[in-house]
Amino acid sequence: LYAQDAGLGKRRLNPISMAIAQMALLPRSPLDGSVQIRCPGMGSPVFSGLSSLGQVDAYRGESGYDVVIDCRGLTKLRRFHSVREARGLKKGLKALPFVAGKVSSALIIGSGAGIDVLAGIVAGVPKITAVEVNPLVIQATETLARADGIYNVYDHEAVDLTVREGRAFVNASPDTYDLIYVPGSKLVGISAYLLRENYLHTKEAFVSYLRHLNEHGMLAVGLKVFAEWVMATVVTTLLEEGLDPTKRTILIT
Repeated sequence: LYAQDAGLGKRRLNPISMAIAQMALLPRSPLDGSVQIRCPGMGSPVFSGLSSLGQVDAYRGESGYDVVIDCRGLTKLRRFHSVREARGLKKGLKALPFVAGKVSSALIIGSGAGIDVLAGIVAGVPKITAVEVNPLVIQATETLARADGIYNVYDHEAVDLTVREGRAFVNASPDTYDLIYVPGSKLVGISAYLLRENYLHTKEAFVSYLRHLNEHGMLAVGLKVFAEWVMATVVTTLLEEGLDPTKRTILIT
């Protein structure tokens, strides 16, 4: 990208100037009029929004919708019209945390568009607390489910949804659980680098999760990016707390 500078001729713009120039050509959010980034190679979104927590776009796929955060982080809304249709999830990796032991209560931190919540439902967990920090992700899920006749897992009687930052929720909660699950499915791209330094995957966070588990409760963590770093933090934390990592954790890659 070039610009004409009076008296100096044609000059190449630096990356920051280029980004500013390109933003003037970008579309505006239909929700609040703010500038949005077009996600490369992803076509036109069927839902799009922008907030202080980032940009959220949803794209139609063969099996439902991809809800994308900041053009990289991904959470899926599967096209199931009932819990009965989703029973096959019980045999897959998504259901592993919920079937690895007896789970009467589960906390899912970063529930996204609800695929992990649905896996918990089909696994028969009677009480699921879902926490999602980004209200636009929930708005996209509910909007698309309503428009396409997809079953909205957040309407299920077993599910209690809270829109809040995950660790803040845990620290404020008096409840304990048989399972605390941090899926990590959205930790991709820029968001991952930000979250590496935030509250969800630090030693202090894992200590907090462990203290909100029941006596024989399990901690499950999805390892999508920074797998070795997250795994080392989990194992070190459990050992320092006097717990056996092989008996109290599920690490999913």
